[in-house]
Amino acid sequence: MSDNTTSEHATSDRKPSDKKSEKKTTSMTARARAAIGKATGMKPLQPGKQAYGYVSTGSFSVDMLIGGTRTLDGKALICPGFPRRKITEVYGAESSGKTTLLISAMVQAQRAGGSALFLDFEHSIDLTYAQKIGLSLDEDKMTIYQPDTMEEGFGALYLGIMAGYDIIGIDSVAAMVPAAELAKGFNDPARIGAVAAKFSRELPKFASWLNKYPILPNPDKEKKVRDPNHPGSALVFLNQVRAVISTGGYGGGGGEQESTTGGKALKYFAYERLALSKFKSEVVERLDPMTGKKRRYQYGNVTTVKVAKSKIDAKQGHSTQIFIRYGTGIDDYFSIIETGVVYKLIRKDSSFYTFADARFKGRDALRKYLIDNPTVYDTLRVKLAQLVNAGAVVAEEPEEDELASFEPGEDEDDVDLEASAEAMAEEVIAEDA
Repeated sequence: MSDNTTSEHATSDRKPSDKKSEKKTTSMTARARAAIGKATGMKPLQPGKQAYGYVSTGSFSVDMLIGGTRTLDGKALICPGFPRRKITEVYGAESSGKTTLLISAMVQAQRAGGSALFLDFEHSIDLTYAQKIGLSLDEDKMTIYQPDTMEEGFGALYLGIMAGYDIIGIDSVAAMVPAAELAKGFNDPARIGAVAAKFSRELPKFASWLNKYPILPNPDKEKKVRDPNHPGSALVFLNQVRAVISTGGYGGGGGEQESTTGGKALKYFAYERLALSKFKSEVVERLDPMTGKKRRYQYGNVTTVKVAKSKIDAKQGHSTQIFIRYGTGIDDYFSIIETGVVYKLIRKDSSFYTFADARFKGRDALRKYLIDNPTVYDTLRVKLAQLVNAGAVVAEEPEEDELASFEPGEDEDDVDLEASAEAMAEEVIAEDA
Protein backbone atom coordinates (compact mmCIF):
# COMPACT_ATOMS: atom_id res chain seq x y z
CA MET A 1 0.00 0.00 0.00
CA SER A 2 2.83 2.34 0.77
CA ASP A 3 4.20 1.79 -2.74
CA ASN A 4 0.92 2.93 -4.28
CA THR A 5 0.84 6.03 -2.11
CA THR A 6 4.41 6.92 -3.08
CA SER A 7 3.57 6.49 -6.75
CA GLU A 8 0.53 8.77 -6.45
CA HIS A 9 2.56 11.48 -4.72
CA ALA A 10 5.30 11.22 -7.34
CA THR A 11 2.77 11.62 -10.12
CA SER A 12 1.07 14.59 -8.52
CA ASP A 13 4.42 16.33 -7.94
CA ARG A 14 5.06 16.47 -11.69
CA LYS A 15 1.83 18.37 -12.39
CA PRO A 16 1.67 22.18 -12.07
CA SER A 17 -0.06 22.97 -8.80
CA ASP A 18 -1.62 26.28 -9.85
CA LYS A 19 -1.60 29.06 -12.42
CA LYS A 20 1.16 30.87 -10.51
CA SER A 21 3.66 28.09 -11.30
CA GLU A 22 2.67 28.20 -15.00
CA LYS A 23 3.27 31.96 -15.08
CA LYS A 24 6.63 31.46 -13.36
CA THR A 25 7.68 28.89 -15.97
CA THR A 26 6.71 31.28 -18.77
CA SER A 27 8.68 34.12 -17.24
CA MET A 28 11.69 31.84 -16.85
CA THR A 29 11.68 30.98 -20.57
CA ALA A 30 11.26 34.65 -21.42
CA ARG A 31 14.27 35.54 -19.27
CA ALA A 32 16.24 32.72 -20.91
CA ARG A 33 15.43 34.01 -24.40
CA ALA A 34 16.43 37.53 -23.39
CA ALA A 35 19.70 36.30 -21.88
CA ILE A 36 20.58 34.20 -24.93
CA GLY A 37 19.81 37.10 -27.24
CA LYS A 38 21.94 39.48 -25.20
CA ALA A 39 24.88 37.09 -24.97
CA THR A 40 24.91 35.80 -28.55
CA GLY A 41 22.84 38.25 -30.60
CA MET A 42 20.72 35.37 -31.91
CA LYS A 43 16.97 35.54 -32.35
CA PRO A 44 14.72 32.51 -31.84
CA LEU A 45 13.15 30.95 -34.91
CA GLN A 46 9.75 32.42 -35.70
CA PRO A 47 7.44 29.70 -37.06
CA GLY A 48 4.92 30.43 -39.73
CA LYS A 49 6.88 30.76 -42.99
CA GLN A 50 6.43 27.39 -44.64
CA ALA A 51 7.58 28.03 -48.22
CA TYR A 52 11.24 28.18 -49.30
CA GLY A 53 12.76 30.59 -51.76
CA TYR A 54 13.66 28.68 -54.92
CA VAL A 55 15.03 28.79 -58.45
CA SER A 56 13.00 26.76 -60.94
CA THR A 57 14.86 23.92 -62.64
CA GLY A 58 13.11 24.60 -65.93
CA SER A 59 11.40 21.22 -65.77
CA PHE A 60 7.79 20.98 -64.59
CA SER A 61 8.16 17.40 -63.38
CA VAL A 62 11.42 18.02 -61.49
CA ASP A 63 10.00 21.13 -59.82
CA MET A 64 6.97 19.15 -58.68
CA LEU A 65 9.24 16.33 -57.51
CA ILE A 66 11.44 18.57 -55.36
CA GLY A 67 8.74 20.55 -53.59
CA GLY A 68 5.44 20.61 -55.43
CA THR A 69 3.42 19.93 -52.29
CA ARG A 70 1.21 22.74 -51.04
CA THR A 71 1.95 24.52 -47.79
CA LEU A 72 -0.43 24.02 -44.88
CA ASP A 73 -2.31 27.23 -45.68
CA GLY A 74 -2.60 26.18 -49.33
CA LYS A 75 -1.38 29.54 -50.63
CA ALA A 76 1.93 28.41 -52.14
CA LEU A 77 4.08 25.44 -53.04
CA ILE A 78 6.78 24.39 -50.60
CA CYS A 79 9.71 24.65 -53.00
CA PRO A 80 9.18 23.98 -56.74
CA GLY A 81 12.85 24.15 -57.69
CA PHE A 82 16.36 24.33 -56.24
CA PRO A 83 16.07 25.78 -52.71
CA ARG A 84 17.72 29.13 -52.03
CA ARG A 85 20.16 29.50 -49.11
CA LYS A 86 20.64 25.73 -49.23
CA ILE A 87 23.06 23.25 -50.79
CA THR A 88 21.81 20.88 -53.49
CA GLU A 89 23.80 17.97 -54.92
CA VAL A 90 22.98 16.62 -58.39
CA TYR A 91 24.90 13.47 -59.24
CA GLY A 92 24.92 10.69 -61.79
CA ALA A 93 26.91 8.93 -64.49
CA GLU A 94 28.39 10.71 -67.48
CA SER A 95 25.95 12.05 -70.07
CA SER A 96 23.01 11.72 -67.67
CA GLY A 97 21.96 15.37 -68.00
CA LYS A 98 23.48 16.97 -64.88
CA THR A 99 24.99 20.02 -66.59
CA THR A 100 21.89 20.45 -68.76
CA LEU A 101 19.66 20.54 -65.67
CA LEU A 102 21.95 23.12 -64.01
CA ILE A 103 22.09 25.37 -67.09
CA SER A 104 18.32 25.09 -67.46
CA ALA A 105 17.91 26.39 -63.90
CA MET A 106 20.29 29.26 -64.64
CA VAL A 107 18.15 30.16 -67.66
CA GLN A 108 15.08 30.33 -65.41
CA ALA A 109 16.92 32.57 -62.93
CA GLN A 110 17.92 34.92 -65.74
CA ARG A 111 14.39 35.07 -67.14
CA ALA A 112 13.15 36.05 -63.69
CA GLY A 113 15.58 39.00 -63.70
CA GLY A 114 18.36 37.29 -61.70
CA SER A 115 21.98 36.34 -62.30
CA ALA A 116 24.05 33.16 -62.24
CA LEU A 117 27.62 32.16 -61.38
CA PHE A 118 29.13 29.06 -62.98
CA LEU A 119 32.40 27.57 -61.67
CA ASP A 120 33.64 25.21 -64.37
CA PHE A 121 36.28 23.07 -62.67
CA GLU A 122 36.12 20.62 -65.57
CA HIS A 123 36.98 23.34 -68.13
CA SER A 124 34.42 21.79 -70.44
CA ILE A 125 31.37 24.04 -70.71
CA ASP A 126 29.94 24.26 -74.24
CA LEU A 127 28.82 27.88 -74.59
CA THR A 128 27.16 27.23 -77.96
CA TYR A 129 24.99 24.50 -76.44
CA ALA A 130 24.28 26.68 -73.38
CA GLN A 131 23.04 29.49 -75.62
CA LYS A 132 20.80 27.07 -77.53
CA ILE A 133 19.21 26.09 -74.22
CA GLY A 134 18.54 29.78 -73.62
CA LEU A 135 21.42 30.92 -71.41
CA SER A 136 22.33 34.60 -71.76
CA LEU A 137 26.05 35.37 -71.65
CA ASP A 138 25.48 39.02 -70.79
CA GLU A 139 27.97 39.94 -68.07
CA ASP A 140 25.23 41.35 -65.86
CA LYS A 141 23.35 38.03 -65.97
CA MET A 142 26.09 35.40 -66.26
CA THR A 143 29.57 35.00 -64.80
CA ILE A 144 31.75 32.01 -65.67
CA TYR A 145 35.10 31.09 -64.12
CA GLN A 146 37.34 28.08 -64.68
CA PRO A 147 39.28 27.60 -61.41
CA ASP A 148 42.43 25.47 -61.41
CA THR A 149 42.33 24.60 -57.70
CA MET A 150 39.78 24.12 -54.95
CA GLU A 151 41.11 27.17 -53.16
CA GLU A 152 40.52 29.42 -56.18
CA GLY A 153 37.02 28.06 -56.62
CA PHE A 154 36.11 28.37 -52.96
CA GLY A 155 37.30 31.98 -52.95
CA ALA A 156 35.10 32.80 -55.94
CA LEU A 157 32.24 30.88 -54.34
CA TYR A 158 32.47 32.89 -51.13
CA LEU A 159 32.44 36.20 -53.01
CA GLY A 160 29.56 34.98 -55.17
CA ILE A 161 27.45 34.21 -52.08
CA MET A 162 28.28 37.65 -50.68
CA ALA A 163 27.32 39.31 -53.97
CA GLY A 164 23.94 37.56 -53.98
CA TYR A 165 23.94 35.59 -57.23
CA ASP A 166 20.56 33.90 -57.57
CA ILE A 167 22.12 30.54 -58.43
CA ILE A 168 25.70 29.29 -58.17
CA GLY A 169 26.69 26.07 -59.93
CA ILE A 170 29.84 23.98 -59.46
CA ASP A 171 30.80 21.52 -62.20
CA SER A 172 32.02 19.30 -60.74
CA VAL A 173 33.17 17.97 -57.37
CA ALA A 174 35.10 15.19 -59.09
CA ALA A 175 37.25 17.75 -60.93
CA MET A 176 38.26 19.68 -57.79
CA VAL A 177 41.95 19.41 -56.88
CA PRO A 178 43.58 21.04 -53.81
CA ALA A 179 46.54 23.30 -54.61
CA ALA A 180 48.90 21.11 -52.60
CA GLU A 181 47.95 18.06 -54.66
CA LEU A 182 48.23 19.92 -57.95
CA ALA A 183 51.77 21.02 -57.12
CA LYS A 184 52.98 17.45 -56.56
CA GLY A 185 54.92 15.55 -59.18
CA PHE A 186 53.79 12.35 -60.89
CA ASN A 187 55.94 10.22 -58.63
CA ASP A 188 54.89 11.90 -55.38
CA PRO A 189 52.37 9.90 -53.36
CA ALA A 190 48.88 11.37 -53.33
CA ARG A 191 47.17 12.11 -50.06
CA ILE A 192 44.12 9.91 -49.71
CA GLY A 193 40.95 11.82 -48.88
CA ALA A 194 42.41 15.27 -49.57
CA VAL A 195 39.24 16.53 -51.29
CA ALA A 196 36.98 15.00 -48.64
CA ALA A 197 39.00 16.60 -45.84
CA LYS A 198 38.77 19.98 -47.55
CA PHE A 199 35.02 19.65 -47.93
CA SER A 200 34.54 18.66 -44.30
CA ARG A 201 36.31 21.87 -43.22
CA GLU A 202 34.73 24.29 -45.69
CA LEU A 203 31.11 23.14 -46.15
CA PRO A 204 30.00 24.24 -42.66
CA LYS A 205 31.23 27.73 -43.58
CA PHE A 206 29.28 27.71 -46.83
CA ALA A 207 26.11 26.63 -45.03
CA SER A 208 26.55 29.57 -42.63
CA TRP A 209 27.36 32.07 -45.40
CA LEU A 210 24.31 31.07 -47.41
CA ASN A 211 22.11 32.02 -44.44
CA LYS A 212 24.07 35.21 -43.73
CA TYR A 213 24.64 36.89 -47.10
CA PRO A 214 23.99 39.16 -48.86
CA ILE A 215 23.95 41.88 -46.22
CA LEU A 216 22.61 45.41 -46.23
CA PRO A 217 25.15 48.13 -47.13
CA ASN A 218 25.70 49.75 -43.74
CA PRO A 219 29.23 51.23 -43.49
CA ASP A 220 28.49 53.25 -40.37
CA LYS A 221 27.76 50.22 -38.22
CA GLU A 222 30.01 47.32 -37.41
CA LYS A 223 27.12 44.90 -37.13
CA LYS A 224 26.22 43.21 -40.43
CA VAL A 225 22.51 42.77 -41.12
CA ARG A 226 21.19 40.32 -43.71
CA ASP A 227 19.17 41.91 -46.49
CA PRO A 228 15.57 40.81 -45.82
CA ASN A 229 14.49 41.63 -49.37
CA HIS A 230 17.04 39.36 -51.06
CA PRO A 231 16.02 35.68 -51.32
CA GLY A 232 19.63 34.45 -51.25
CA SER A 233 21.61 32.09 -53.45
CA ALA A 234 20.83 28.53 -54.50
CA LEU A 235 24.09 26.55 -54.37
CA VAL A 236 24.20 23.50 -56.66
CA PHE A 237 27.07 21.00 -56.73
CA LEU A 238 27.33 18.59 -59.65
CA ASN A 239 28.97 15.29 -58.82
CA GLN A 240 29.88 12.01 -60.47
CA VAL A 241 29.47 8.43 -59.33
CA ARG A 242 32.33 6.01 -58.76
CA ALA A 243 32.27 2.24 -58.44
CA VAL A 244 32.91 0.87 -54.96
CA ILE A 245 35.81 -1.57 -55.34
CA SER A 246 35.23 -4.68 -53.27
CA THR A 247 38.16 -5.67 -51.06
CA GLY A 248 36.23 -7.93 -48.75
CA GLY A 249 35.36 -5.01 -46.47
CA TYR A 250 33.20 -1.98 -47.21
CA GLY A 251 31.10 -2.55 -50.31
CA GLY A 252 31.89 -6.24 -50.48
CA GLY A 253 28.83 -7.46 -48.63
CA GLY A 254 26.27 -6.73 -51.31
CA GLY A 255 25.70 -3.12 -50.28
CA GLU A 256 25.92 -0.03 -52.47
CA GLN A 257 28.11 -0.61 -55.51
CA GLU A 258 28.38 3.10 -56.40
CA SER A 259 29.42 6.14 -54.43
CA THR A 260 30.01 9.84 -55.09
CA THR A 261 33.29 11.73 -54.85
CA GLY A 262 34.11 14.28 -52.18
CA GLY A 263 33.48 12.18 -49.09
CA LYS A 264 30.44 12.20 -46.83
CA ALA A 265 30.45 15.89 -45.87
CA LEU A 266 28.60 16.95 -49.00
CA LYS A 267 25.99 14.24 -48.44
CA TYR A 268 25.48 15.51 -44.92
CA PHE A 269 25.22 19.25 -45.69
CA ALA A 270 23.16 18.85 -48.87
CA TYR A 271 19.57 19.88 -48.28
CA GLU A 272 18.49 18.09 -51.45
CA ARG A 273 20.23 15.28 -53.37
CA LEU A 274 19.04 14.30 -56.84
CA ALA A 275 20.31 11.21 -58.63
CA LEU A 276 20.18 11.27 -62.43
CA SER A 277 20.37 8.15 -64.59
CA LYS A 278 19.80 7.53 -68.28
CA PHE A 279 16.65 5.43 -68.74
CA LYS A 280 16.47 5.00 -72.51
CA SER A 281 17.18 6.74 -75.81
CA GLU A 282 14.63 8.03 -78.29
CA VAL A 283 15.48 7.14 -81.88
CA VAL A 284 14.32 8.14 -85.35
CA GLU A 285 14.91 6.54 -88.76
CA ARG A 286 16.92 8.59 -91.26
CA LEU A 287 18.87 8.00 -94.42
CA ASP A 288 22.59 7.53 -93.92
CA PRO A 289 24.23 10.08 -96.28
CA MET A 290 27.21 7.76 -96.76
CA THR A 291 25.39 4.52 -97.61
CA GLY A 292 21.93 5.74 -98.63
CA LYS A 293 20.34 3.20 -96.27
CA LYS A 294 17.93 3.85 -93.43
CA ARG A 295 19.45 3.84 -89.98
CA ARG A 296 18.17 4.51 -86.50
CA TYR A 297 19.65 7.64 -84.93
CA GLN A 298 19.32 8.79 -81.33
CA TYR A 299 17.85 12.28 -80.94
CA GLY A 300 17.42 12.43 -77.16
CA ASN A 301 17.55 10.63 -73.81
CA VAL A 302 14.84 9.88 -71.29
CA THR A 303 16.47 10.52 -67.91
CA THR A 304 15.20 9.39 -64.52
CA VAL A 305 15.51 11.93 -61.70
CA LYS A 306 15.31 10.36 -58.24
CA VAL A 307 15.27 12.02 -54.83
CA ALA A 308 18.08 10.48 -52.78
CA LYS A 309 17.70 12.91 -49.88
CA SER A 310 15.27 15.70 -49.10
CA LYS A 311 14.81 18.01 -46.13
CA ILE A 312 12.12 19.90 -48.04
CA ASP A 313 9.48 17.27 -48.59
CA ALA A 314 9.15 13.64 -47.58
CA LYS A 315 9.95 12.28 -51.03
CA GLN A 316 13.04 10.11 -50.56
CA GLY A 317 12.92 7.43 -53.19
CA HIS A 318 10.39 9.23 -55.37
CA SER A 319 11.34 9.76 -59.01
CA THR A 320 10.22 11.30 -62.28
CA GLN A 321 11.39 11.31 -65.88
CA ILE A 322 12.50 14.11 -68.17
CA PHE A 323 13.37 14.13 -71.85
CA ILE A 324 16.64 15.79 -72.92
CA ARG A 325 16.56 16.55 -76.63
CA TYR A 326 19.99 16.74 -78.22
CA GLY A 327 20.99 20.31 -79.01
CA THR A 328 18.06 22.00 -77.25
CA GLY A 329 18.16 20.73 -73.64
CA ILE A 330 15.23 19.66 -71.47
CA ASP A 331 12.06 19.23 -73.51
CA ASP A 332 9.40 20.21 -70.98
CA TYR A 333 6.63 19.49 -73.50
CA PHE A 334 7.47 15.81 -73.06
CA SER A 335 6.79 15.99 -69.31
CA ILE A 336 3.61 18.01 -69.76
CA ILE A 337 2.21 15.56 -72.33
CA GLU A 338 3.07 12.47 -70.27
CA THR A 339 1.65 14.03 -67.08
CA GLY A 340 -1.46 15.10 -69.00
CA VAL A 341 -2.00 11.48 -70.03
CA VAL A 342 -1.71 10.33 -66.42
CA TYR A 343 -4.32 12.86 -65.25
CA LYS A 344 -6.61 12.18 -68.25
CA LEU A 345 -6.39 15.72 -69.62
CA ILE A 346 -4.90 14.09 -72.72
CA ARG A 347 -6.23 10.84 -74.15
CA LYS A 348 -3.74 8.32 -75.51
CA ASP A 349 -4.81 5.49 -77.78
CA SER A 350 -1.87 3.46 -79.07
CA SER A 351 0.32 6.04 -80.83
CA PHE A 352 -2.51 8.63 -81.12
CA TYR A 353 -3.10 11.51 -78.71
CA THR A 354 -6.43 13.33 -78.37
CA PHE A 355 -6.49 16.85 -76.95
CA ALA A 356 -8.45 20.07 -77.53
CA ASP A 357 -10.95 18.30 -79.81
CA ALA A 358 -8.17 17.19 -82.14
CA ARG A 359 -6.40 13.90 -82.78
CA PHE A 360 -2.63 13.81 -83.21
CA LYS A 361 -0.54 10.96 -84.55
CA GLY A 362 2.47 10.65 -82.28
CA ARG A 363 3.77 12.74 -79.38
CA ASP A 364 5.74 15.05 -81.65
CA ALA A 365 2.59 16.14 -83.50
CA LEU A 366 0.93 17.12 -80.21
CA ARG A 367 4.17 18.76 -79.09
CA LYS A 368 4.18 20.95 -82.22
CA TYR A 369 0.56 21.95 -81.54
CA LEU A 370 1.44 23.05 -77.99
CA ILE A 371 4.47 24.99 -79.26
CA ASP A 372 2.30 26.81 -81.82
CA ASN A 373 -0.39 27.54 -79.18
CA PRO A 374 1.43 28.87 -76.08
CA THR A 375 -1.80 30.00 -74.41
CA VAL A 376 -3.18 26.48 -74.52
CA TYR A 377 0.14 25.12 -73.23
CA ASP A 378 0.20 27.56 -70.29
CA THR A 379 -3.39 26.73 -69.39
CA LEU A 380 -2.68 23.00 -69.50
CA ARG A 381 0.40 23.50 -67.31
CA VAL A 382 -1.61 25.41 -64.68
CA LYS A 383 -4.33 22.75 -64.60
CA LEU A 384 -1.78 19.97 -64.19
CA ALA A 385 -0.06 21.84 -61.37
CA GLN A 386 -3.39 22.12 -59.57
CA LEU A 387 -4.06 18.41 -59.94
CA VAL A 388 -0.56 17.39 -58.89
CA ASN A 389 -0.69 19.68 -55.85
CA ALA A 390 -4.07 18.31 -54.86
CA GLY A 391 -2.77 14.77 -55.01
CA ALA A 392 -5.46 13.88 -57.53
CA VAL A 393 -3.66 10.79 -58.82
CA VAL A 394 -5.75 8.96 -61.39
CA ALA A 395 -5.38 5.19 -61.63
CA GLU A 396 -3.97 3.69 -64.82
CA GLU A 397 -7.33 2.22 -65.88
CA PRO A 398 -10.00 4.09 -63.89
CA GLU A 399 -13.69 3.36 -64.17
CA GLU A 400 -15.83 6.19 -65.57
CA ASP A 401 -17.79 6.56 -62.34
CA GLU A 402 -14.55 6.72 -60.34
CA LEU A 403 -13.19 9.44 -62.63
CA ALA A 404 -16.37 11.47 -62.36
CA SER A 405 -16.44 11.18 -58.59
CA PHE A 406 -13.05 12.80 -58.08
CA GLU A 407 -13.40 16.00 -56.12
CA PRO A 408 -11.53 17.72 -53.31
CA GLY A 409 -12.63 17.10 -49.75
CA GLU A 410 -15.28 19.30 -48.20
CA ASP A 411 -12.72 20.91 -45.90
CA GLU A 412 -10.22 21.61 -48.71
CA ASP A 413 -11.39 25.15 -49.36
CA ASP A 414 -7.93 26.68 -49.82
CA VAL A 415 -7.67 25.75 -53.53
CA ASP A 416 -10.69 25.95 -55.84
CA LEU A 417 -10.30 22.79 -57.97
CA GLU A 418 -12.77 21.55 -60.56
CA ALA A 419 -14.93 18.60 -59.65
CA SER A 420 -12.99 16.15 -61.82
CA ALA A 421 -10.12 15.77 -64.22
CA GLU A 422 -12.65 15.46 -67.06
CA ALA A 423 -14.15 18.85 -66.21
CA MET A 424 -10.70 20.41 -66.24
CA ALA A 425 -10.01 18.97 -69.69
CA GLU A 426 -13.27 20.43 -71.00
CA GLU A 427 -12.30 23.83 -69.59
CA VAL A 428 -8.95 23.75 -71.38
CA ILE A 429 -10.70 22.91 -74.66
CA ALA A 430 -13.27 25.67 -74.11
CA GLU A 431 -10.59 28.27 -73.45
CA ASP A 432 -8.79 27.24 -76.63
CA ALA A 433 -11.98 27.65 -78.65
